[in-house]
Amino acid sequence: MFSLTIPEFVVVCVCGMFVISLILFPSWREKVFSLASGFLHVFMQNVAETPEGADAIYAQRIDEAQEKYNQVVEQLRSMAGQLKSVQDEYSKCRESATDWESKAKVALSKNDEESARTFARNAQEMKITMQSLSRQYNEMQPGVEEVKRAKEYWENEIANLKVTRTKVVSEMKANKQIQDMYSSLDDLNARTGTDKLIDATQEGLKSSREKTAGARIVYQSSRKGKLEKANAKSADYELDSYLDSLRKGNSKPTTYDIKDPNAFTKSSGLNTQSKK
Repeated sequence: MFSLTIPEFVVVCVCGMFVISLILFPSWREKVFSLASGFLHVFMQNVAETPEGADAIYAQRIDEAQEKYNQVVEQLRSMAGQLKSVQDEYSKCRESATDWESKAKVALSKNDEESARTFARNAQEMKITMQSLSRQYNEMQPGVEEVKRAKEYWENEIANLKVTRTKVVSEMKANKQIQDMYSSLDDLNARTGTDKLIDATQEGLKSSREKTAGARIVYQSSRKGKLEKANAKSADYELDSYLDSLRKGNSKPTTYDIKDPNAFTKSSGLNTQSKK
């Protein structure tokens, strides 16, 4: 008893149902065969576009041509043999006819009419046979020549197929090598993940420079503000110190050189120039 697993049993059932469907429904069978033929044609066409496939196809065609050539050669041998037999038979009949004619002439020279007629009848039969053989030979000769031409055709066909096979397969292999070379160049020139990371580092460098410049600007701006604030506080400190000196009575009047009439103006910040 055979034991099948569940998957094997399912496969057997499906295959059985498929075969039964093909038997019961001929239209399905035709569609399936047509579809299979289409897939086979596409597959063979794809195979033919490869060097290995082309080489196999040419090899098959050469084998077919070789088979045709062998058949033609065999037929030529048979027909040539038959033709040779006819020729040999014709030669024998001609020799016999000549011999009978010679005997008939001898009998006639001796006034042996009966023997002469017998010899002449035999010679005549040989000539009739010769006519038949000649007609047979003439009918066979064109056929032999036709078979010879067929033999020559298949010889040339095989030779041309071999040359074409070598040329086509060699060129296809060379083209495939060139295609592979350019494909490898594409792979070499293709950007990798590392190249993208390099680009990311460049972007990072650019961003870092921008952030550095921005930080510098922020820093400088903040420093300037602090400096102005510090200068304002320094002015307040000087004012407070001046007020303290006034409170204590220690303040001395500020004196300026009379030669510089604008000294007080410069010191106090007042503009004493009259408006024109």
